[in-house]
Amino acid sequence: MKALGGNKGGVSKKGGKKQVAKRTVEINQDEFFNKYASAAMEQQQRYGIPASVTLAQMAYESFYGQSALATAGNNYFGIKCSREWLAAGKPYSLHNDDKPNEKFCNYASVDESIEHHSRLLMGDRYKRCHRYDSTDYHNWLVAIKACGYATAPDYVKKLEGMIKRYKLYLFDRIALKA
Repeated sequence: MKALGGNKGGVSKKGGKKQVAKRTVEINQDEFFNKYASAAMEQQQRYGIPASVTLAQMAYESFYGQSALATAGNNYFGIKCSREWLAAGKPYSLHNDDKPNEKFCNYASVDESIEHHSRLLMGDRYKRCHRYDSTDYHNWLVAIKACGYATAPDYVKKLEGMIKRYKLYLFDRIALKA
């Protein structure tokens, strides 16, 4: 399946209007989900976070591992630096997000990124999530959004659509049986 990247290309004028060339990136979503499913299911077993939620957030926030955050710093979840992260002297990189030059966590590995994401969701800020079952991806997503994880108004709808389209909820059930 082809997905359009950001407006990383030339800008040309045609008929007085600007046209932005978009880069096309080949991404196999099924391969992405299968590659990280076991790690997501392990996190579900350890913390109770639905594997489907971890996988959907991971894919969405990292553009299936193709974003600058993911490729440069193994940050697959768009996690910004906390004061504690910076005070500990942990690595970060600057990226434009809601504001220019925001500090984002860098990780030594994808597994470290996944673990930090889980610990973040288990913190007090996201305690509203903890009342839901590890197979209740809908309420986990609603609570994650309500607690301020994402600013996009259609965040829940997009991730829930991804979970249904790729049947990621099946990983939640597999994790329960393991």
